[in-house]
Amino acid sequence: MKQYSHHCGFVILLCSEISIMTHLAISFNRFCAVWIPYSYQSVFSNKNTKFLIAAILLFCVSVALLFYEKFCYLYYDEKIHFLTFSTSDLCSFIGWYGDFLKNASIVAFVVFMDILTVVKVRMITKKVVESSINENAQNKMSSREMRFLKQTVAQGSVFMMELLAYFFVPQYTTNKMIVFFSTSFAWVAMHAADGMVVLIFNPEVRRFLFCQGSSHKVTSTSQITVNLNHQ
Repeated sequence: MKQYSHHCGFVILLCSEISIMTHLAISFNRFCAVWIPYSYQSVFSNKNTKFLIAAILLFCVSVALLFYEKFCYLYYDEKIHFLTFSTSDLCSFIGWYGDFLKNASIVAFVVFMDILTVVKVRMITKKVVESSINENAQNKMSSREMRFLKQTVAQGSVFMMELLAYFFVPQYTTNKMIVFFSTSFAWVAMHAADGMVVLIFNPEVRRFLFCQGSSHKVTSTSQITVNLNHQ
């Protein structure tokens, strides 16, 4: 099995690439929904959305096949007991620029777009609540915006910490447990933690999953912030 470990590495990297690119697409969807609402339906029509999904899959599969099946392997190294890139100048280049810097840049851009989305939502809801005398409604809107911002920062931090741990920690220690938890475990935990972040910052999602029902009705003026939290 160990001689075929690079195929497992290919599948893992492919899933990771699809996950990150999907986060980028979702972030762009939210950004368009609040910044260009009148063009949103045409930009994200059913046809365009299907095309975007197909393009993401095609891009990720093509890049993964080219980088991680043809030019470079991510394989299990018995000496260090974790998946690592083949030791060659080309693989070092692909690992650093094609994996770490590319994904770190995408994660940073996702956080940036989500912050701009929150800013725009804040501007919209501020105009709405200024005309409202219901202080509780104002507080609920502000609370949702803050939860979404915290969720965005937390998700970006999780991805960034995993990348930093994977690429830098093994360079400074040979302890097997530390290397394992900073590489293989961190890689898997990153995606599990992403879902946990959504649950932590969205009580509406928790109520839905645990079939607890909604504790309040969502008004039309607050619908946009609820939709942002669920995405």
